[in-house]
Amino acid sequence: VADGTTAAIVVYEAASSKTVTFSATNGAMLAKYNADFLTAPSATESASLAVTPARIGSAYYALALVTIGTPPDALLGASLTVSAQSAGSSTKASTSVLAVPTPVVLVHGLWGNILALASTEGYLKATTAFSSYRYLVTPICYSVYLGFDAATDTLPNHGKTCEVTSAQSLDAYFSTTLYFELDGLHYVGGRVDVVAHSMGGLAVRHFADTTGYKSVRNRFLGAFRNVITLDTPETGSALATYLDEVAYDRKLQDTNPLSDPYLLWMFGLCKSVSVTVEQCFDAHGFPLSYPGQPLSTGAVYSLIPGGKSIASAPPADIFNTIHGKWYAIASNFKDGDQPASLLRDTLNAAIAATYTSSPPTVDSILGSPDNDVVVTVASQTATALSAQTKQFKDLEHTPAPGAARNLPGFGSDSNASVIDSAAVNGQVAYWLGAQKSPTSAAEGRTAAESGEAAAAPGEAPQARVRALFQAPGRLEAEVPAAPVGLAQPVRIPLKLAGPEVVDVYASQMVSNPPRTLRNESDGMPVGDGRARIVSLQPGSAVIEVTPLAVGVVTLRISAEFSDGGLAEKDVTLDVVPSSQGLAGFDLNKGFKGLALVLEDREEDRQAYLFPEVRYKGLRDPIYLDDSELLHLSVDQPEDDPVVQVDENGLVHALRPGTAVITGDFAGVKDSIEITVYAPEDAPVGYRKAADQ
Repeated sequence: VADGTTAAIVVYEAASSKTVTFSATNGAMLAKYNADFLTAPSATESASLAVTPARIGSAYYALALVTIGTPPDALLGASLTVSAQSAGSSTKASTSVLAVPTPVVLVHGLWGNILALASTEGYLKATTAFSSYRYLVTPICYSVYLGFDAATDTLPNHGKTCEVTSAQSLDAYFSTTLYFELDGLHYVGGRVDVVAHSMGGLAVRHFADTTGYKSVRNRFLGAFRNVITLDTPETGSALATYLDEVAYDRKLQDTNPLSDPYLLWMFGLCKSVSVTVEQCFDAHGFPLSYPGQPLSTGAVYSLIPGGKSIASAPPADIFNTIHGKWYAIASNFKDGDQPASLLRDTLNAAIAATYTSSPPTVDSILGSPDNDVVVTVASQTATALSAQTKQFKDLEHTPAPGAARNLPGFGSDSNASVIDSAAVNGQVAYWLGAQKSPTSAAEGRTAAESGEAAAAPGEAPQARVRALFQAPGRLEAEVPAAPVGLAQPVRIPLKLAGPEVVDVYASQMVSNPPRTLRNESDGMPVGDGRARIVSLQPGSAVIEVTPLAVGVVTLRISAEFSDGGLAEKDVTLDVVPSSQGLAGFDLNKGFKGLALVLEDREEDRQAYLFPEVRYKGLRDPIYLDDSELLHLSVDQPEDDPVVQVDENGLVHALRPGTAVITGDFAGVKDSIEITVYAPEDAPVGYRKAADQ
């Protein structure tokens, strides 16, 4: 694997003790062989190496270590050649080695999930480097309730899908999937590249201080090679301190029914005068801690500047070595930039709603105008080298909640974020070596990033006006009574009462876990954003939506009228699997194998499947929240099973052996091989770090 450190040993049988010169092409590097190369890597490597052969018996042998280098050309799945030639000889011997891309693990941030970095995932998988190795780009997920450095997870759903600590999730990525996949293909690999957003960068730093991070598997250089952070609060964020201070006692204080803060609180976010900040955040899937537990156990608390968690995390610049680098992407969306940040306006209004006068603002809380609305630029780049830092203008930390987009004063705001930017994705691919030049900001800006509106077919874009009042009786929607197919466009007729309609928005949401669904087709949002308007007539309209999840999907339709009225309607769609346009189905994120070890603890000998489907026309993959619709079957001895598979996709190891699990999604099948090891027989790196 082209990770810059994994070594192969080349042996050349020479005719004498004359010096042998090795040379390598396509970015490969050579180093002198030493018997303890797995635990003491050479600090000197070059494309050419002179070696004096050693006599073994009656023959002479020259040995060298080959590591595959990091230039982009070495990461495109191309072959490299290693040659050897004795001094004075005209004969040159050569051998070829296949270089495959370094695996990339995607680590989400605070309140994120396995879909949070879907834009980056889709972008990387589409590059030449990874198009034939899609499984090497892998998102992980971990608990939304726990700090980035949580040592254990004792919550009620411990061990269920993403309800694990960040360290447990990273460890499982290596031990149950990646190493097993590479070993099955006879690729020798131990290191990966990382793309981490927000708190995910701190989770990566924490993992670098855990048992097993450095091992024989990665030649004791650490599991991570290059680490790219996206707006990570390296020194924390003062917003975390603020939330910790106001969580329990602040409620709605603004009583002006026409003010932005009041309308946002009552109609967009919290919808009650009696809920606290903590309760409002929790209702939207942004928990400050697990219900009933103190805030000091939550993820937000771990981000407090100067707190124990931040202080104890290894510094990010530990990844700057001769074998890897830390790259920091930062974004700066200043107050006053136009169009304004939707996230900033939303947070400022939500804060103001809990004050009667003189409320603080995001900028006053953070203490600097240079920020991405959540984290200061100074925190994002603390200790980073300028040559390894790239700053982007007018990109938010994350998109604002979908409920905020259609409310007063925010209609023309930008919701472009660092996790959904083609320009950022291009920079990431460039730093990883998967792309020879970064996508320029001009080339990479989508309609969503630039704030441009999508016009209805045959119509000119309309300018939004400021919504002034709620008008729920003006909108009715007629949804299909029968189930609709996943990723299949559905037309929904609307009945409209009132003056001219200026804008229509549609947001898709699911409740478990609570989240807004987002994807893109032909550069336009199809899950959360301006609706695709098929027709618009006085008193009626037809919009087209593309369902992005299986099961019950809530569709929130919002219509804004020229007099400032805002009408919202929530309807539900019953979404079922569909084979139409299905471009691919992977039972477990593209991996074709899964390794389990019969550890003592039940949670250490089980793993969830993460099924993924891809549809033509959609930029990002769609992850299935559970496996109940996959019609799973297991090929194994009936009288002595190797594994047990629950309907929700949880695989339990029962005894050593192999089994094949097959899933059927809308008639398309995929299989993975499960291998269960006894603890004493597990290969290096397969056992849980805490048990090794």
